[in-house]
Amino acid sequence: MFGVLVFALAVATSQAFLFNNPTCRFPAPAKGFKPSMYQGRWYEVGKIQTAGGAVFQEGCHCTYTEIEPVADNTEGEQTVANFCNKYGHDGEVSTIDGKLFNMKRPGEWQQSFFPFVPPVDYRIIVIDDKGAEYAIEYDCGTTLSVTNYCIHILSRTPTLNEETVQMLLKKANEMDLNPENLPFERTPIENCKYNM
Repeated sequence: MFGVLVFALAVATSQAFLFNNPTCRFPAPAKGFKPSMYQGRWYEVGKIQTAGGAVFQEGCHCTYTEIEPVADNTEGEQTVANFCNKYGHDGEVSTIDGKLFNMKRPGEWQQSFFPFVPPVDYRIIVIDDKGAEYAIEYDCGTTLSVTNYCIHILSRTPTLNEETVQMLLKKANEMDLNPENLPFERTPIENCKYNM
């Protein structure tokens, strides 16, 4: 895992020298957000992300995330478990565990995966009224003067109707969250069998 991290930082650093290095955006979290609205399973419909973040999701199919509250914590802390099958629907399951902590406002945390890596800003910037259908998660961080960001379109079910996907992408564009104009990449879900 450490080798993957070093590679990710090397890619991100080389990217910064080849292209303009973006800066993080700080959009307001979704209005009326409560941590309980985000808990449970979210399937990744697709994503927009810079090279540093993409390294961790290279070859991922059937991606989903489990969000759970930290036991006996009243500060909105959550655990994050990310799952995907590598290089195919029946590929090896990859898991990365993280934590959402230091909630400044509901829906705005710091996210940490590894103790030796600086945390990133993590926000739920759009979510439906009950957290029952869709959300946009935006995270961004700067390490060694290199900024990486991710925009994740999430759904409570493995698929989301195209009209809703386009509406969410439009909202992300209106917030100027993708300064590098990176493409939206759909998460492969064909023949996926999810653990329930």
